Amino acid sequence: MAPSLLYICIPDERHEVGNVGNKFNYKLKNNYSMDDTICNCNHITKSDIVNAIQQKGYTTVEEIQDALDAGTVCGSCVDDIEEILKFTK
Repeated sequence: MAPSLLYICIPDERHEVGNVGNKFNYKLKNNYSMDDTICNCNHITKSDIVNAIQQKGYTTVEEIQDALDAGTVCGSCVDDIEEILKFTK
């Protein structure tokens, strides 16, 4: 029998954590630098996402996911990606 893999998403300094029922609620702090890793699972930085938005014209999380694979493993960074999309032109 092959060993199974388990991905555990751990909040980092970019998030404030509040327990809502049995789910965690992450509130974005909006203090990213361009070198901050947004997607820890796939090692995607804010600058990777901003460059994709500015150079390719991406406007949705799905486009970022398709292009960069950010937010496709555990999904904990999807809110971060949405936030970056809102403020990047």
